[in-house]
Amino acid sequence: MTVIDRRTPSGVVPAQLAVRLKVVDGKIVEAEHIVADVTNKEAVARLAAPRPNMLAIVPEQDRERGQLATIAGSYYDALDDSDGRLAPFAEDCQREENGLITAGPNLPPASPDTVDVHGNKPPPLARDCFGQMSSRRFAYVDTIDNRRVFAVDPVQGLAMGLSHFRQSMKLGPQLLIAADGSHVMWEEKRDPYDLPAAHIFKITHGQIHEVEAIGIFVPYDSPTGWEK
Repeated sequence: MTVIDRRTPSGVVPAQLAVRLKVVDGKIVEAEHIVADVTNKEAVARLAAPRPNMLAIVPEQDRERGQLATIAGSYYDALDDSDGRLAPFAEDCQREENGLITAGPNLPPASPDTVDVHGNKPPPLARDCFGQMSSRRFAYVDTIDNRRVFAVDPVQGLAMGLSHFRQSMKLGPQLLIAADGSHVMWEEKRDPYDLPAAHIFKITHGQIHEVEAIGIFVPYDSPTGWEK
């Protein structure tokens, strides 16, 4: 993934670009990409340079390619099943999405920026990587389709995956677990949508320390482009 300037009818805007290329016999036989505009000034500033830890070299014992791919794939299991125990999140794990910090250590509990049909907000939820997943914050996600961990850099402990989130918003009320341990039934209220996404995971000592994600909103039940 990288940051680019995207030319639009109204001018040039910063954007994040994720690309996958399949090369056979020296020729590109498949290509796919996701481009997400970054309009938040805080996000633009944060993306001016890679996070230092993302570029750090990992110890040789942490460079087993298959293990890195498996750990990266477990992130999607944890998100899909709303269970932080399914992925090895480090205590210092931080996730950025489209340049904004959406999970991390020392973030105070907060309510999602949504309301129900009565205008009520859910209780504050944990925002560390493990706690946020286990709070069932993403229980409204129907499925995560076409998930693939397709690239691994064992020297830097990086793995990259692509996926396609589907949200019909028809699942009805779902259990949320608040930061104080209380339970509430909550129904996310928004229009149906899909979210093609790309993730890069920084993995050291068998744990996920950094997640860099980009995603774009597209109409619900959109094709992935790779249907047979």
